[in-house]
Amino acid sequence: RMAESGWPGERTALVQRVVGWSLVTAIVLGVALSVPIRVRQYRSGLLSLKWNPDRAAAAAGVRNALVLVRESWGAELVARLWALGISRPDADALYRAADPCRLDLALSELERGRRRGADAVATLAPLRGDSTRLVSAAAVTGDPSLRLTPGVRYPPLCQAKLAANRDGFTLFPPLLLARGLGNVYARDLGARDTLLLGDFPARPTYLLKPATMAVGDPPRYYPASRDSILKAARAAAGAPR
Repeated sequence: RMAESGWPGERTALVQRVVGWSLVTAIVLGVALSVPIRVRQYRSGLLSLKWNPDRAAAAAGVRNALVLVRESWGAELVARLWALGISRPDADALYRAADPCRLDLALSELERGRRRGADAVATLAPLRGDSTRLVSAAAVTGDPSLRLTPGVRYPPLCQAKLAANRDGFTLFPPLLLARGLGNVYARDLGARDTLLLGDFPARPTYLLKPATMAVGDPPRYYPASRDSILKAARAAAGAPR
């Protein structure tokens, strides 16, 4: 009888041991599986810090040029928020909560007007309601911060932004350290690039981006046709949004 009465206690202890070992096993497997992924992420993230733009430009024969740096769609949106006088915390909150396509279109409207700073934040505030519907799009865009609304067919302008992401992008801030060869580096902002072409009419123009969005693919310099940039800008201006 004592053995029978002790069985529930033994069973409870056994269950506790099984649960304990299961937790330990899950932790060990989680660490084993996540470490290689983290290593690849950190290695690719540090690539732009190790890559030397002046050395790469010299090897490519790029001197005294206007270099348009292709960043991700998300980085472009954040830079445009800053340009409207929106603080870093507010810009970050808006970017993380708003559908990027709706945010892009709303920014274009603000850029055509005069609303800046707190007024711009108030205008964009309703877009934060998108946050509950957004899902990660890292697998198809290469940008872990970009989230899209599932089931929505985006207009041509936003589809072009997504296609550009898949075509490869890099980081602009490390290029602020570039000092040699007389090159001018600027963010590639699509139709807005036409303003830079006017500021630097005599310089050869290049686009800087990786060949693909594959991890570890370094940025490369691609000759860019000024006529093609102007033509694309005119087409974007007349395209339905």
